[in-house]
Amino acid sequence: MDIDLSDHAGERASQRNLSYDEICFIVEHGKHIRRTGVIYCQMHTQRIPADLPPQHPYRRLAGSTVVLSGAGDRVITVYREARAFKRDRCKAKYGRRR
Repeated sequence: MDIDLSDHAGERASQRNLSYDEICFIVEHGKHIRRTGVIYCQMHTQRIPADLPPQHPYRRLAGSTVVLSGAGDRVITVYREARAFKRDRCKAKYGRRR
């Protein structure tokens, strides 16, 4: 998988202790929701592959979100807050700004 990180996303990933490989894992296995012109990749516990060992480090990624550009090739930001899943789902489908 070849995705580009913006400067902001790189800074946020280092603050939230997420590596590039972990971001790619979230983008590959997470639930994709298209809202407000961006793609939210949300990592739910149910979306983690069952064949991962119980103590695998990727299991801690549950509750993380990666925000991709509308084309899906550039990471805008990353954050870890499971409660944000509902807030992201409730956003308007399309941006209303002109």
